[in-house]
Amino acid sequence: MSDEISLLPDATPLRPGLFRSCGPAPVADLALPGIGRVGAPRRADPEALFAVLRRRQGAQDICLLDQLRCVTAQARDPQLPAPRRDWFWWSRQRKGGRLPPLPPAPEDDNGR
Repeated sequence: MSDEISLLPDATPLRPGLFRSCGPAPVADLALPGIGRVGAPRRADPEALFAVLRRRQGAQDICLLDQLRCVTAQARDPQLPAPRRDWFWWSRQRKGGRLPPLPPAPEDDNGR
């Protein structure tokens, strides 16, 4: 599925399954801080999104942050290695204290 992302315009609405490990619940969570289009996660800061969700909804499972990192990484890098497309890979890295940096956010490309 991630290969499909590179072909979609930034304005394409997010939907469950568009990114691996991003079903209905994460799509709904992403909508709360205004992340509703494919291009938005490319430029998003997962930690900032998680903080917004905590302020709006109260305590959140830390695994949601792993999902946000996973979606952001896939949005930024359509060629992301398959294991990194699973939120639980990000959880293992976080728990092991070896969280890798996210791919860089793209420069503004005027909506691609």
